[in-house]
Amino acid sequence: MQSMLYLGVVVFAPSIALHTVSGFPYWVSMVSIGLIGTFYTAIGGLRAVVWTDVLQGVLMLGGLVAIIAIGAFRIGGLSEAFRISGEHGRLDFLNFDPNPFLRHTTLICVIGGIFNTTATFGCHQTSVQRYCSTSTLKSAVWTMLLNIPLLTLMVSLGWIAGAVVFANYAECDPVLTGHIKNKDAIVPYFVLRYFSGTPGLVGLFVASLVSASLSSVSSLLNSMAAVVWQDFFSQLSYFSKKDEQAQLNITKALGFTFGFMMIGLGFLVSNMSGLIQTTFTLVGAIQGPLLGVFLIALFVPWANKYGAVVGMLCGHALSIWITYGALNLTAKPPYLPLSDQNCANEPWFESAYGTNKTISGHFPGARYTYTPVSPVQPDIEWPDKLYTISYMYYGALSCCVTMVIGFVISTLTACLVNTKPDVKLLHPLVWRFVVTEDEKKEKSNYGIKPKLDGPRDEKCNCSSYTLSSEL
Repeated sequence: MQSMLYLGVVVFAPSIALHTVSGFPYWVSMVSIGLIGTFYTAIGGLRAVVWTDVLQGVLMLGGLVAIIAIGAFRIGGLSEAFRISGEHGRLDFLNFDPNPFLRHTTLICVIGGIFNTTATFGCHQTSVQRYCSTSTLKSAVWTMLLNIPLLTLMVSLGWIAGAVVFANYAECDPVLTGHIKNKDAIVPYFVLRYFSGTPGLVGLFVASLVSASLSSVSSLLNSMAAVVWQDFFSQLSYFSKKDEQAQLNITKALGFTFGFMMIGLGFLVSNMSGLIQTTFTLVGAIQGPLLGVFLIALFVPWANKYGAVVGMLCGHALSIWITYGALNLTAKPPYLPLSDQNCANEPWFESAYGTNKTISGHFPGARYTYTPVSPVQPDIEWPDKLYTISYMYYGALSCCVTMVIGFVISTLTACLVNTKPDVKLLHPLVWRFVVTEDEKKEKSNYGIKPKLDGPRDEKCNCSSYTLSSEL
């Protein structure tokens, strides 16, 4: 469910850029990206997904670097971009206000980010499938650790690009002037305006956005098809008895089915505002309870199916309730103020409005009208106040609810389940306190390398051996 909702965002995002840059209809973009991603994922499998991800990652980095370079050059360098962004309140890094009803603070982003990232890399099918596809455990560990510098680079470049683009429009925002309708279109608008003079740069930007979309589409479609086959279809004798080719065809059919569902969800997401918030809202609301169930299994030895199921259902119910309430709340969270005070110096101004340099606030020739939101947080009473909690906390809140209720239900129903916990599935900090001395001794022997007692077998170039008595 979480992957499907996220795919709706992923398919819709590049359509904004294509529409802004070339006037391409939204629906054509979404259908094209959905069909292309679905086709090569279903045909090529995981190997195709991984190698296209590599090429797409390079294109994504190239697009971000081009935006930063040209944007910084126009305003006098990166230091000037940071200065302008800071003066307009966009670089508020040291805000540790614990108020959970604020939209963004450093503390909120760190805590919410920890829960979301742990869920993604710790218990998400897409990540675990990649780990399992490596040849050794060491390779899987390095695969995960390499995400730290690479994701830091990618996210940092995205943040710097945002600061640079804002600095270029700090005194004449295209949303206020009506040049763009959707605030998510500001970067494509910047590219169209300043990249069009250099052959190939607009194409590089569009390619980087489409690559980012296709990378996520292929990864998630492949992982969903695999997990649905393994957890559902393979458990049915009708499907499990089929030959390998028939099973492969069923998996491909699942990929195509999810692909068509993804396109439909893209049209649904197009009605939501703010792609970053939409992404974290949909992802956090669903993967929070998933992380909660994994943590219960790791740290609660007597956790059982009753606690897991009830805890997850309660976590989902809470997150969906808050998400639905937030989307339907009349009072919207405030945005930082925008400015149009310096638009009279823009090249397009004189041709559009002549020598009248007093126009401000509303441009009569604008294609769209924009009503700025008050920068003051609206006063909302309970219980509607709950719906204003930062969307970054949705995952953390639903995870904690899942863990608490799962712990309580597991404790109350412990007498109904006589299954002894497998110490291999408990966290090392826990099993030392809950297992017997014999089990501790058995646990300590898990990593012993078996002794080679037998003679060498020249035919297979290996040693035949028996396990030593200690193991």
